[in-house]
Amino acid sequence: QAGAYSVVVTNAGGTATSFDAEVALIPSVLSSAAAKIWQLLPGSRSYLTVDNTQRGLAFHALSNQVLVVNRAGGPSLNLVNAGTGANVTNLNLTGVGPQAGEQFQISAAGVAEDGAIYVCNLANVTTGDAFTIYRWANADPATEATLAYGPDNPASQRIGDAFAVQGSGVNTRLLASTRNGTVVVVFTTVDGVTFTANTVDVATGPNPAPAGFAGLGLAAGSGDTFWGTSGTFLLRKVFYDLANGTNEVIVAVGGPTGNNIAADDANGFVAAI
Repeated sequence: QAGAYSVVVTNAGGTATSFDAEVALIPSVLSSAAAKIWQLLPGSRSYLTVDNTQRGLAFHALSNQVLVVNRAGGPSLNLVNAGTGANVTNLNLTGVGPQAGEQFQISAAGVAEDGAIYVCNLANVTTGDAFTIYRWANADPATEATLAYGPDNPASQRIGDAFAVQGSGVNTRLLASTRNGTVVVVFTTVDGVTFTANTVDVATGPNPAPAGFAGLGLAAGSGDTFWGTSGTFLLRKVFYDLANGTNEVIVAVGGPTGNNIAADDANGFVAAI
């Protein structure tokens, strides 16, 4: 508790009382409710609508900006000041699609620890093999996109509804879950720029996951782990071993947890809307 503190010391020679020391507390980072910093209403900007054309958000820690993926009136990647909500700029879409067979040209986004931005499209196998991931080296509006992966179909299923990024440089990993399957694709890199697909299937093992378990919610965990959920499914944490091709659900949290999730390994939190 904050306040004035003193100490009384007594011995055979008598009693002495110290001066007061003022103790102040740093406010706790824990809260029973989120505190709204700012809000932007639907229609207040051309890239904020009331339909499903804004499906991707990502936080760029190095520039303190929020990336909004938009398809209303044409694709755009909009950067918003995370502290104020002020519009900052758009990312350069030179070199971004469209690809044959894709359902959405841009769908979800993630940011690596080194500030590189990754955006994927949404592809459905029924319309063609066209899953693509684009990369921007930074949030500079002059930076053009490069192809990080694809166009290809790494899982023979609808993919791109949920997307996550972890690490940086050659240790960057990109994760994309299949909408209605048990497959999550982990993309690895040897040069930090182009990526290779690795399929993680959680249909078997001691704790198999049901189809669609990570279809709309995906977050990278620490090391070789990720979190997944979707709709009324449990929140599950999966450990995967790319070298041996083994995968296992190691945590399952009861109760529906929604679709949008994020993991904070530094503080040991998982957040769900």
